[in-house]
Amino acid sequence: RQRQMCIRDNFDINVQAIFERSGELSFAPAEVTIPAEGGTATVTATSTKHWQFDTLPEDWATVTPNEGNEGDTTITIKIE
Repeated sequence: RQRQMCIRDNFDINVQAIFERSGELSFAPAEVTIPAEGGTATVTATSTKHWQFDTLPEDWATVTPNEGNEGDTTITIKIE
């Protein structure tokens, strides 16, 4: 299964997380806005199983950590 989180600046970046079929995964908030000049935002991922993000193709955007386990994980999104 895949779940998407949207990061917006001048470009839209869809971050896909891969997780086990029987699991549930949600992000709060589901969308964040970061200015084109750059900045950071945090999102909480809540999951019932282990999950992992696909690698971002852009080198000016980072999402850390790129994986997590059951429960809540705070994710930092950085645009340079």
